[in-house]
Amino acid sequence: MVQQLLTGALAAVMVLGGSALSDRPAGLNPNEFTAELTGAAERPNPVTTTASGTATVTFNEADSSFTYEVTASNLNDVTAAHIHIGKAEETGPVAANLLEMAPPGAVNGTLCSGTIKASDLKSETIASLLAKIQSGDAYVNVHTKANPDGEIRGQLVAK
Repeated sequence: MVQQLLTGALAAVMVLGGSALSDRPAGLNPNEFTAELTGAAERPNPVTTTASGTATVTFNEADSSFTYEVTASNLNDVTAAHIHIGKAEETGPVAANLLEMAPPGAVNGTLCSGTIKASDLKSETIASLLAKIQSGDAYVNVHTKANPDGEIRGQLVAK
């Protein structure tokens, strides 16, 4: 009887403790993130553009790396794509390059995909980048010839 009570109490503490420790809604994976990329999200000045896109970033615990894919439509003359550190209303430093070689002309589909390892990071460690992404303090930005500071941008959020 005592063992059953202790087991039940322990289960309740684990459930309550787990939900109290997590401020994420149920069903979200704290290692999978997405960003909707728009010109309106650009900072400090929103960009008027027909371009849009999405970015997905997944943290892989087994090898402490991130995989990513960025897709776009109506985007022309891309020069770079990065993960930056910063809140939604801020501009911040580059944490990781996402685009090795910019494709010529228009992009309608996958812009880039790959893996980010510790050696690829500019100013962060894998752990610090993960923490900043999980807390909403990182964004993806795609730069073009017409908008060198960024044409489409989106904050990474849990998927």
